[in-house]
Amino acid sequence: PPPGAPPLTSLPPQPAAESAVVVPDWYREGRARLGWGGAKPYDVMKEWFEHAIAHGIDSFIVGVDSSWLIDYHLVGSDDPPPFAEVAQAAAATGANLFLGVNFILGPYWQDQERYGRAVGAYGQELEAPPPLNDDYWLEALEPLYLGAAKAALDYPGIKGIEMDLELYGAGTLWYAQGFAFDDDTWGKAVGLVSELSGVLGSEAEGLQPAERLAWLVDKGVAGAVYNGFEALVVTRAAELREATWAINPDLELVSYGVMVSTAWFYYGWMRGLGTPERPTTLLSYDIATNQARALLNGDGVNVRILGGLLGVLFDPADLEKGLTNAGAGSDGYWLFQFSDFPYTWDPVAPQNCTELPMIIGRPSKVPTRRWICCKMGCGGTTWTERRRSWSVS
Repeated sequence: PPPGAPPLTSLPPQPAAESAVVVPDWYREGRARLGWGGAKPYDVMKEWFEHAIAHGIDSFIVGVDSSWLIDYHLVGSDDPPPFAEVAQAAAATGANLFLGVNFILGPYWQDQERYGRAVGAYGQELEAPPPLNDDYWLEALEPLYLGAAKAALDYPGIKGIEMDLELYGAGTLWYAQGFAFDDDTWGKAVGLVSELSGVLGSEAEGLQPAERLAWLVDKGVAGAVYNGFEALVVTRAAELREATWAINPDLELVSYGVMVSTAWFYYGWMRGLGTPERPTTLLSYDIATNQARALLNGDGVNVRILGGLLGVLFDPADLEKGLTNAGAGSDGYWLFQFSDFPYTWDPVAPQNCTELPMIIGRPSKVPTRRWICCKMGCGGTTWTERRRSWSVS
């Protein structure tokens, strides 16, 4: 930025009376400033946290292996857990640290037969657990959240857990409205229909997956069933929240979705995790989310929404505008990913690449520059491929 300009991470304060939903205490002046990246050793994380905090980003999601948290709850060990160094670096710098995990957890990949596959209205299968599978909620999601709660008690640098709801490896990005026709979820649909009519419930039991959606529409009960599905997710998510807060009532619950979705699974997830006193936070790549959030709040969904941007997809000159728009049109911004904006010289990086100025300046507010892997690539990956992969450096 030019001399005398405000830091690129500065945002206007959120008007206090804009929403009745409480602003989480880790938001500064009513807005969050958050970066995402991968776990590194203590010294690396500490240096990055200090540097970013000096320029306004004070909260961080660090991606970790979900098994670390599940094992921390179920197994335990006298040895420091793999996330210990990141948590200690956060505590040493005052950073708000959120441990980031993916929704499709290790137990599912280890035993897909046990949990099954989500099935769409036309028989299409996902390599993802059925969204209402009781065993998955109890055996995978619950131990994960309880492990995070316990970890935050033992390592005060941990502020919360961030659930990445994108369905990596499943064949789609998210559970669309129609992924509700596997046998497991349909069994719950039969129960919901039976509450309306015992005759219809009996009829529903014998339907094959490809027949189910048309039958729901023909009988005029599709809306009631989808609403019932949402209510079941609300119950499950609320039970998850209550069990987590029974161990650590201070743990913050954050989620990420590609967009703000009102499909029954995500609506129920947000409604169940948030309370009027403790709203959940949703990260999205939607930028102007204030209106969406107001509508959700008005419908009793206690959520705050952060606008996000992929830093490497922006030209350097546009990054400031991107951050400003993401933060000003929502409850704050989140940046994927902080490791794309290093600020120290890397002698291993190719020397004939395009330069990318760092968007977060040094204390003098004079941006430094370093070479970024591009045409020559790092590890054989071209700059274009690296941008498309969104992978953590």
